[in-house]
Amino acid sequence: MSKHIIISLIAFMCAVIDAIGGMLGYWSVSNSQSRYYIFGFELLTLCLLVVNSFLIAHYLRTSKTQFRLAVLCFIALVFCVLGDIVNFNLGGEYYGKGDVIKHDYLIDSIWFFGPGYLLIVVALMQILLQFYQPKVLLVCVIGSLLLATLSYTNMVILGSGVYIISMAFFYSLVISLPALCGVLLLLAYGFNKAPICIWVISLGLVLASIADAIIGQFWLFGNNGKGIFPLAREINWIVYIASQSIIVHIPRILPVDERSASINHQKLCKG
Repeated sequence: MSKHIIISLIAFMCAVIDAIGGMLGYWSVSNSQSRYYIFGFELLTLCLLVVNSFLIAHYLRTSKTQFRLAVLCFIALVFCVLGDIVNFNLGGEYYGKGDVIKHDYLIDSIWFFGPGYLLIVVALMQILLQFYQPKVLLVCVIGSLLLATLSYTNMVILGSGVYIISMAFFYSLVISLPALCGVLLLLAYGFNKAPICIWVISLGLVLASIADAIIGQFWLFGNNGKGIFPLAREINWIVYIASQSIIVHIPRILPVDERSASINHQKLCKG
């Protein structure tokens, strides 16, 4: 087992311990005495992922195309970590943008998560173009955006305010795309023929969309805008870290071009 996989497993286990401890009542972000210790531990967990992403980029430095993909994934992860810091709500501010949505600080993190996940999607689309015609991908993207719109309309609280509604809608569109890429990737390789590493990457991408669906449905708009908190946060943290622990391995697993696919894919899956 490579050191990159071990680091990801450690990060995931840290998230599981953190979240389960919170759900069992051993500690809580709602407690002023323990919340900053929790944030510190979670920041260390995120740092593990950033270090892992950097190490993966260094590992792939001799392959120009894979290194570019690794750098793109690293930048995307840094954006997401900045979004996580916003979601920590270090100032403890609620109802900052109105009197409807209690945890409206989550909306500000979209300025970081949006670009982060868009970078991942752009990178994945380059890979998917090896398997699909551009028209096919366009139709799939449109279908995904329509489903995301339908889902959002069933979740949003219309009195939340223009900023919250528009930003959340934009992000609901963006975050639907990682799951789409995961499904398309699995279809491209074939459900019966895809190696386990492709299944894992696809799972990570789907989990990324699920993690943010949990935020929107239960943390942001749930309980009539008050949020099911901190339970939704704890569940989201496990799913989110699981997804990021997998996504950092995209440059190791997915070949950017056909030459990489024919030469390196078997090695990357095993490494």
